[in-house]
Amino acid sequence: MTRSDDQARNDWLFYVAGRMLSELGYDSVTNEMIAEAAGVDLSTVTEQYGGKRDLYMAVLKRAHWQRIERLRAVEAEYTADLQGLTRLLDEYLDLCLEHPELGAFWMQRWLSDASDIPRLDAMFGGPELGRVIEMVREAVADDLDAGMIMRMLTWSILAFSQKGIVDSKGERQEPGDPATVRRFRESLHGLARHLVA
Repeated sequence: MTRSDDQARNDWLFYVAGRMLSELGYDSVTNEMIAEAAGVDLSTVTEQYGGKRDLYMAVLKRAHWQRIERLRAVEAEYTADLQGLTRLLDEYLDLCLEHPELGAFWMQRWLSDASDIPRLDAMFGGPELGRVIEMVREAVADDLDAGMIMRMLTWSILAFSQKGIVDSKGERQEPGDPATVRRFRESLHGLARHLVA
């Protein structure tokens, strides 16, 4: 097997494991399920990749670094005003729509998934979240709790990227629908206008 074949197999296994772990949750997925879905031997999953726990951590780290890279690109040009805040929100919305597994992982965590893995939230939140909160603090009105504002906006964006919205007729408007995305984005921008000092 060539290096490119190994890389292709690695990418495929991480993709399959990521989809399963984000959609079904860490607690519901087994090594056997990952092996079967990826079309590899169980020993490949357990011995070569360390099993579902190591795969879970590797997939989470990849997702975390995708988020960090995008947010740091925004930070490099960030201005503490309405334009800067809207760009930050737009970038995070775009990231979550492009990679819905990000939201799925955190929604699973909020339901206490993988609770036997200590300090997950600290590993993948902590300092980076603090950086974003400091950016937002400079833009929002002084009487607002920037940390809570950012968490509320983040939760809303993550939830929207998973399931869209349910309209007043009880029909789901999917996050892949351009009109629904446009409406959500415009509402985010409207909130940003009210938040800025």
